Amino acid sequence: MATTTRTKKYKVTFFLNGQTFEKRTNDVEQAIMDIKPDVLLTEMYVQVKRIGMPNADTVERRLNLIRGKQLFNNDDFRKVFIINLLLD
Repeated sequence: MATTTRTKKYKVTFFLNGQTFEKRTNDVEQAIMDIKPDVLLTEMYVQVKRIGMPNADTVERRLNLIRGKQLFNNDDFRKVFIINLLLD
């Protein structure tokens, strides 16, 4: 019997278009797609922190405008970005 947990594993913070968005999630890809803007006008920063892990570091990435647009529009780029982000 599988047990489900309601606690979120990640705190993901996005800085883009002069705004800050914060999500707590188990799925980083879904969090990215949830905050997808209609138009990305600026570079963006993504911060991910594991919740509930002692001494958990915050991983931060800066994406220029072109890479930021790829993050939202290109499935392959998004998957590779998440893998590299979480392995750091």
